[in-house]
Amino acid sequence: MSHANAALTPRARLRLATLIVESGWTYSAAAKMFMVSPRTAAKWAGRYRVEGSAGMADRSSRPHRSPTKTPEQLVRRIVGLRWRHRLGPVQIAGQLKEADAQFRRTAANLLEMLSDRIEADAEEKRLIATRTSGLELAAAQSE
Repeated sequence: MSHANAALTPRARLRLATLIVESGWTYSAAAKMFMVSPRTAAKWAGRYRVEGSAGMADRSSRPHRSPTKTPEQLVRRIVGLRWRHRLGPVQIAGQLKEADAQFRRTAANLLEMLSDRIEADAEEKRLIATRTSGLELAAAQSE
């Protein structure tokens, strides 16, 4: 399945690529017909030449590596300080002897992601409790 912003579905990509590769259409003509740029048409035609119809599938946009990713040990220390001492990004940076703004941003981003997860878990628990109490109430009323 294509993502929401994809100009073409895999089936349309295949039609575009076969017009270019097998029927001899120019990139510009095929691109105009499918309302994409000639560069996009060339990309799909190239993938079709190399990979065939399998190359028309959606690909992940996730990076293969993240060289600037925060080390896992540092993430654990930040989360530990947050949970045990309820410190914010500036205080955590002071505790860890990291005073630069980049570190504070990293700590703030980690804490935001963590709070989003906690809020989602709490909301899920509230929904389960509401459903459960509603079922118990309905069962009690039917008796």
